Amino acid sequence: MGSEPTLYEDDVDVDGWVAQLQSELAAAGFDPGPIDGWFGPRTKAAVESFQAANGCEVDGVFGNESWSILRGRDREPPGVNNGPHGDTRPHHGGGGGGGGGGTAGHQGGIGWSYGQLDLKFTSDPYLDEVSGNVVVDLDVQGTMNEDVHIAAHISGAGVDHQSEWVTVNSNGPQSIPLGISPIAGFYDLTVYATGQGGNATDSRSAAIAVGGGTP
Repeated sequence: MGSEPTLYEDDVDVDGWVAQLQSELAAAGFDPGPIDGWFGPRTKAAVESFQAANGCEVDGVFGNESWSILRGRDREPPGVNNGPHGDTRPHHGGGGGGGGGGTAGHQGGIGWSYGQLDLKFTSDPYLDEVSGNVVVDLDVQGTMNEDVHIAAHISGAGVDHQSEWVTVNSNGPQSIPLGISPIAGFYDLTVYATGQGGNATDSRSAAIAVGGGTP
């Protein structure tokens, strides 16, 4: 069995796994909405569409079978076989603002039970071909000393790859190990960031050339 936690509607963050699921669903062509770390209705609809397209029980619960298919492993039996599914932080009505603008809260006035957070990328990402890392500047402002999860996705020239998530707690240049060495060619490079409770998100994309040339 894989090591991924089983994820349910209304899960928040779960050590970055909800945002990871959202990114991988989006890369597979199933739109979960914003990469915000909240397993809300749009993410559940994407999960159900993914399950229906792959012959799974359509229950909106992302467990061992769904993970194995999404990640290209041998198909695993359905069911929930992983231990406690993480540090779910339930959202609550009222307070926290109306979402958007990178501040705490989700659309419709659903907020979070801890501090306001604003985060944004302040430069275009690029690939350092010496280190193999994606480099980008991140600005984090908040009322609590909150971790932020960041990841990179590269596509083009026959490549479609998502990096592992990296946890950071500082402003300025950030380095994300890409995990592969793409061949020379032109690519779309996107970076994602989400607050540890999914209470703020941002993404930034750039066209890049690997091995010389101009995109």
